Amino acid sequence: MSTLGKFFAALTSLAITLTPAAAGESAGPSVAAKPTAIAEVLGEARGAKMLKPVTWGIEQPSSPTTLEQKLVLPPSNAVSAAKVVFHPEASRAAEIVIDVLVAYTRKAAQHYYEIERDVVALAIEAANHSFRLSGIGHIRLRLAHTFQTGYLERGGHFDHVWSMADKDDAHMERIHALREAYRADVAILIVDDPKGCGLATRIGADADEAFAVVHHECAVANYTVAHEIGHLVGARHELGYVSGTSWRDIMSYKEECGGCPRLPIWSNPLLLIGGEPAGTADLNNARIIAENAWRVASFR
Repeated sequence: MSTLGKFFAALTSLAITLTPAAAGESAGPSVAAKPTAIAEVLGEARGAKMLKPVTWGIEQPSSPTTLEQKLVLPPSNAVSAAKVVFHPEASRAAEIVIDVLVAYTRKAAQHYYEIERDVVALAIEAANHSFRLSGIGHIRLRLAHTFQTGYLERGGHFDHVWSMADKDDAHMERIHALREAYRADVAILIVDDPKGCGLATRIGADADEAFAVVHHECAVANYTVAHEIGHLVGARHELGYVSGTSWRDIMSYKEECGGCPRLPIWSNPLLLIGGEPAGTADLNNARIIAENAWRVASFR
């Protein structure tokens, strides 16, 4: 069995189901109508913005022995039905691809035989798996390019992400050149910095701010790559869903449920976990991602 197969097979005993959409229910315009011009995506030009630590990622991953859940993929017709909630004419919903550039430091790479396979590829697939489970499988991440940067880790996560976003930073100028060359919509830096799991520049980032940093141990096991890209798209902690002390979704903190395990899902009232809706009309990050993914996919 492949490494990816073993990773998903390790999750044991939980059924995930998508309910059919209510007739005529809609969350907004179809993604098929996305603008082609970058100016239309970004809207009015904004003044210079300060990067603020609005999202300190998530905590260290739970021990693998405490997360024993089985994710049962719903039948394809159920997934299609779930899409109707976001786009009434599901047949017109085009695939949305967000291209991702992933850089990693030598310090992070030294923990793996092959970090590009063991961390980067798995983290991208884990994010795509979460989209499929949550009824937004027409959205996916595509790894545009990955490479080892010469950046030497100094300071904390905020220092790392600021260095990435600053085009005048000599340590990170290669990231910007490669982002343009590979037309990557967002850029992620994998580091070895256990002081946090991850940090994105801001929620609903613009093209020039679409950067995030992730601690290598959290990238796959804690879905932090998905979590931080979710922030860049527009997902928020406060729109996540927690089921008592049993489980929580990708955007929720363990402190909200006494350390309960995180599931690779986005809050969505049409998603049933053991018969319980995984969201409400207000707590619906899947809807946020469905409405805003086209914007990020148009950055490059």
